[in-house]
Amino acid sequence: MACIDGSFGKVTVLTPDQHATYTAYENQVDVVNAAIDAILDKEARDIITHQYIKSTRRKHTVALFQGRGMGERTVDRRISKGLLSIANTLKDCGMLWPSEK
Repeated sequence: MACIDGSFGKVTVLTPDQHATYTAYENQVDVVNAAIDAILDKEARDIITHQYIKSTRRKHTVALFQGRGMGERTVDRRISKGLLSIANTLKDCGMLWPSEK
């Protein structure tokens, strides 16, 4: 059994299966974080981070960036641009595959 501290909170001893699952998810989280960091548009990256990493509601994200002089539709376009960038990066890493139509 392995001792893990961090996101498991109070759980400090994991079974081998739990440790394998934890490791797999940890690797996936690292790739997603790298995909977010790879967003070239800084504003899109900031909006994605605020919206999805900080887990705020859309209305709070829109309000924050409207306070910075950005319109609601612009925020929505930047969210779309950022999510597309993340999806493309994850596809390139082999974590996502094109959907079948």
